[in-house]
Amino acid sequence: MIGDSSIDPQLGERQYSIFSQASTLVGDSRPVDSTELLHSLVEHGALNSITDTLDIARRIGDTDILASLIDPRLIAQRERMIASLPPDLWKHILSHLDLVSAAALTIASKTLFLKLGTSSLATLNAPQNRPSRLRFLQYLDPTLPLHLLCFPCATYHLRLNPGQERLTADYTSTPLFLCPKVHSSVLPRTRLTHARALPLAFVQLVLRAHCYGPTYGIPTATLSRRWNCPHSNWRHATRYMVHRDHLLMRVVSQCIAEPKLTPTGERMLLYSREEYEPYFSVCAHWRDGVLMDVCKCALSHIPERPKAGVREVLASGPKGTAAAALRGMQGGAGQGMMVRGCGVCGPMRRCKDCASEYLVEVKMVEDERDKVVRFKHAITVTRWADLGDGREVEGGEWGAMNGVKLHGKAYDSFGIIGGRALSGIFEAEISGSIPGQRILNLNPEGAERNEEGGGWY
Repeated sequence: MIGDSSIDPQLGERQYSIFSQASTLVGDSRPVDSTELLHSLVEHGALNSITDTLDIARRIGDTDILASLIDPRLIAQRERMIASLPPDLWKHILSHLDLVSAAALTIASKTLFLKLGTSSLATLNAPQNRPSRLRFLQYLDPTLPLHLLCFPCATYHLRLNPGQERLTADYTSTPLFLCPKVHSSVLPRTRLTHARALPLAFVQLVLRAHCYGPTYGIPTATLSRRWNCPHSNWRHATRYMVHRDHLLMRVVSQCIAEPKLTPTGERMLLYSREEYEPYFSVCAHWRDGVLMDVCKCALSHIPERPKAGVREVLASGPKGTAAAALRGMQGGAGQGMMVRGCGVCGPMRRCKDCASEYLVEVKMVEDERDKVVRFKHAITVTRWADLGDGREVEGGEWGAMNGVKLHGKAYDSFGIIGGRALSGIFEAEISGSIPGQRILNLNPEGAERNEEGGGWY
């Protein structure tokens, strides 16, 4: 066995040192002197520009040494070169740029700001140019570690508890910053499960910490949670990881189910009576496809509990005991307690309109509350989703997951994600194993239904 393993007390998963510790590497790890590292790169010409130096310094988390790396004579020389060109030439260059590039050029240096003025910034501040303003503000993210971009206000707010932000069920009582539009705007968020949501601000904090350094946000592991639904018997567990500057999420929802449920019993198990939405995690397109049909199909495969008692089984002898154990102690029923999905509920499903994948299974779990029948069947719904890069509210993976079509164009998950599944990327990094189920389209007919259309209920 490679490395040691341990059980995570929060998530209940086995973690191997090959994925998380440096003890499996050859030799002993030595502390990195960030100052010596950056100076050596500059001296040997390994850095092509000051931008590369800035990026490495942010990732290390030591930005105070940048002043010693930039030669003041070089800065003065570049400023004189900029000042030597006439203002009309710079304004002509500015006329060929888009709003975001023009504003970025204006604030690039003090000399350029004096030559170009504030016209491009005033244009960017107009209400009709709000999307461009948000894209421009993203460029300032690396320079504001103690602030966070507020999308409703399109400005940066000071973080109240830098590095100590925690995701809670009632996240409105513990705000990350003081927003003047808190009562007149909608907080950007996405639905996790029934009565649980994830604000976009936490996605920003995690990705900022990953890209720029720990002072810019919070670690990814601080978002993971396990909880019991207060309005049902469902249990949920969330986990997150960063892949190619995108935040990936896995939500595992589980609930004990009785065999041979009636249609009313299935609805009581799957849906909330308040909003008529599933208790487990779903995207905005769950009504359009066959997700609920898959869940109901999986519930139909749950076998009845054994009618024979323990004494009757033991009285039948060793041969009968072994046969009953293999067949679930059901005598001549011919069906064991292990449930395998059919061609409908067995495969994994991917939503074609957003980056979400679903896997519905029936597993044996222990019911600690029942002292007579300890092991029962439970329906388990696992959802993997790409939450995007935290830079867009109406576009990208975040907007598609919430049902927003940018410029009337739908998100094509099969074309963007490609052949490798989100579940495979996530599980290969977290657990070291990849789900073996094939992936089918969640909405093979391409239907768009609302609350009154379709047979989802």
